[in-house]
Amino acid sequence: MKKFLLIATFYSFAAFSSEDHPLKDTYWLAEDSIISIRECDARLCGVMEHIFAEEGEDPLGILDTNNPEEDLRTRPLIGIRLLDSFNPFPKKGIYKDGLIYDPRSGKSYKGKLFLIDEFTLKVEGCIAFLCQGVQWDALEVKVSSDGSRSATLLRDRDKNNANS
Repeated sequence: MKKFLLIATFYSFAAFSSEDHPLKDTYWLAEDSIISIRECDARLCGVMEHIFAEEGEDPLGILDTNNPEEDLRTRPLIGIRLLDSFNPFPKKGIYKDGLIYDPRSGKSYKGKLFLIDEFTLKVEGCIAFLCQGVQWDALEVKVSSDGSRSATLLRDRDKNNANS
């Protein structure tokens, strides 16, 4: 039995890492930030890459001040996992078994991700049976040789290509 479990675990990890997964290595425009979805410990996670700050405010200076753990309140929000431990294999188009961290409240919620289409991801946090969600828009992020990045909404890029 142990041998079977080990083989099944290895097979599922290998299938995830070699597959071209629709959410892996993607970027999304949230309300006031850019999130990258990537593989973390053979699961899917979402990392805050950029925050749209007020004029003159350093995005790296925006801290996790509402975190319930006092020692984490001084860490920058950029680089933290907002999405964590999502099953990389959707069931009926729904990614489950993950947690969503809300830095505004400092709380984590059970979460679900719905890939509506190639341009739209619905991110839903739940307490018991009550769920609330927001939609994120897919981005194409390009990195220049100097390390600077630019982002384009995929929906707009595809519209522009169709009109060319």
